[in-house]
Amino acid sequence: MTRSMYAVIKEKISWFSRVKMSEEALEEIKFWQLNIDFVNEVPAWTNEFKPTKLVYSDASDHACAAFVQKPNVVFHQNWSESEKGKSSTWRELKAVCLAIESYSNILHDQNIAWFTDNQNIVTIVHKGSKVKKLQVLALKIFSSCLTNGISLEMKWIPRDLNVDADSLSKIIDFEVYSLNDTVFAMLDSKWGPHTVDRFACHYNRKIDRFNSRFYQPGAEAVDAFLQDWEFENNWLMPPVCLIPRVLAHMRICKAKGTLVIPMWKSSHFWTLLCNDGIHWNSMVHDWCILPNERVFGGILHSMTDISKNFGLEYY
Repeated sequence: MTRSMYAVIKEKISWFSRVKMSEEALEEIKFWQLNIDFVNEVPAWTNEFKPTKLVYSDASDHACAAFVQKPNVVFHQNWSESEKGKSSTWRELKAVCLAIESYSNILHDQNIAWFTDNQNIVTIVHKGSKVKKLQVLALKIFSSCLTNGISLEMKWIPRDLNVDADSLSKIIDFEVYSLNDTVFAMLDSKWGPHTVDRFACHYNRKIDRFNSRFYQPGAEAVDAFLQDWEFENNWLMPPVCLIPRVLAHMRICKAKGTLVIPMWKSSHFWTLLCNDGIHWNSMVHDWCILPNERVFGGILHSMTDISKNFGLEYY
């Protein structure tokens, strides 16, 4: 939290010259103004602590992942096209940043041993970086730990000892897709306001409150089917294979909501909504056909590897 201030000092011509404070240096000064009393209560040399949680993380060209050992709690996220072009160090550091945000409730007030197979990450998390983009992520990690009372010790391990996180990071979740924002706004105006997005991740959610398949930053809950849907106006855009289960859960919870499905009349789920293939069942109160344009983002596909390895249910 002094790197930017030292960068400003380095620009001076003499001891008596004026310097221009950068926004980053001002933020560091504000940090010390608010936290110096708290930091002064911490010994300069601390003893090695016994970790209460073990976390492993990794990042590939396509996705990043992490998991907390005992219980096996998984974070996973696909990279966007712009993120794929970032350096491997940036992606590894971003993975740590996102995972800490996702695990904030689990790791709160815990001593964490965090394992990565990238030696640069260990140094950057502990000391920061001269590279601005990396320093920004290091500060986010520092801030998350400070806010949640997390004592974080980054540790390097060889890649062959980080195989689970490495395997998770190489999986691409093809069932991450969403509706065009304009089309959603139309449906939200017609049948909303919707109160919770049941099948989403933090970067494609349509509503601030959302449930996710894996742990994600800001997710209200993991696994929508463990939640009570009764007192909400649910936004439901599940993978196709889950549509029958969604209908069953709505019936159990006596729930209402907007369900987005493909017009697939030969599918096994179609008769659950339209017994005779012509007339909607009584549970359907209104309907519309989506505009004939590119309304979806993503690809429908089945992914079972991660479920087999970690015993996970979809969402």
